[in-house]
Amino acid sequence: MAQARRGGQIQSKLGFLIYGDKGTWKSSLAAQLGDMKNEAGEPMKVLYIDTENGSIDDLLNYKAAEGIDVSNIYVVYSTSLEEVKEIIKQAKDCNANKPIMLFDSQSNTNFSLENEDGSVFVPDAIVVDSLTVLYDSCIDALNQFSKKRAAVRAQKKQMSGAEKVVAIEGAGMEIKDYQSLALRGKELILDLMASGKHFVVTTREAEETRSEKNDEGQFVSVKTGRVLPQGFKQVDYNVKTVLHTFLNDDGEICAQVENKDRTRVKEQNEIIINPSLMDWQVIISGNKDKQEFLVKNSIAESVAQEIKYQEKKTVATVGESVLDVSDYDTDLDALKTEVGDYIKSIKANADKTLTKKLGELYAEKGFKEKNPMKYTDKAALKEVRDAIVAWAENLGITL
Repeated sequence: MAQARRGGQIQSKLGFLIYGDKGTWKSSLAAQLGDMKNEAGEPMKVLYIDTENGSIDDLLNYKAAEGIDVSNIYVVYSTSLEEVKEIIKQAKDCNANKPIMLFDSQSNTNFSLENEDGSVFVPDAIVVDSLTVLYDSCIDALNQFSKKRAAVRAQKKQMSGAEKVVAIEGAGMEIKDYQSLALRGKELILDLMASGKHFVVTTREAEETRSEKNDEGQFVSVKTGRVLPQGFKQVDYNVKTVLHTFLNDDGEICAQVENKDRTRVKEQNEIIINPSLMDWQVIISGNKDKQEFLVKNSIAESVAQEIKYQEKKTVATVGESVLDVSDYDTDLDALKTEVGDYIKSIKANADKTLTKKLGELYAEKGFKEKNPMKYTDKAALKEVRDAIVAWAENLGITL
């Protein structure tokens, strides 16, 4: 898992985090990657992942109307963090014989990203605009999962009626959820760093707050007067350049190089009026005869290695393993409980023929394992869950 290299000149990839209020050129700046030249001196091919469903459309239409060729920018729309990470992974591995493959939910077909001449679109750079939408989607998913988790706990405690409703509806994210969320944000940035592509991620700004005790001894949120990138915590730590965009008193768009620019094109905390990413073209041009070196994003592997270490340590201490893979997959545990509840509901139905019909469904679909608790593959159990739900809906059964 460890990587190493000798000292020497290697290619430097641009890695921007651009954050600010609305109307401060975040998307416009990100799209300027398409105005730059790659290491071969050709127009930079940019994979633009639009999570805001149209953040870049008007700008590209304007450029095209002005006679500017924008065919080197390929726009993909997605609001799913996992889907975006998969697209980035494909972008890293794609080549002239291995295109990026996406799924069109409207036509229910797969398609590949191609240039106008039919050749494979191999991006030099990636834009994710913006992280805020991905963060909001994750928050919503975790809140829904928290309610399911609360329902499982309420069932185990044999709650019923109003007590159960309050327990479920009052459920919220826990500390481990916030920790997991922060890790997923870091993983996304590290995936981009490991892609071998130049990249820009954008996000909105948010006012920083801290908890303080008021005169009544209660903790309240107090604004500090600072603004930070909104959403995933500490995503600014791993990028190379942080630009905070804003309007100055004269109504001019400005960008402050916040804390760092590892490329050293700009000074720390320098304020740029009418900023342009073209200032960083010198870095790309300087890559021409340098060696390419990709640093692998190995957070997931590192976690797995640490789990193995802790398991070995436990075995050495108590003489046996007390760890199970399901302990680290709460999604799988929740899925097992959900499918188990469906099966119990079907067996408890007044129509006793449903149990037999459910068995026929399993046989038809080729599901060999009927006990959801024995599944270790989340995808396989999801297939079972979806089949049961569709079957129940077709029969008019409420699960």
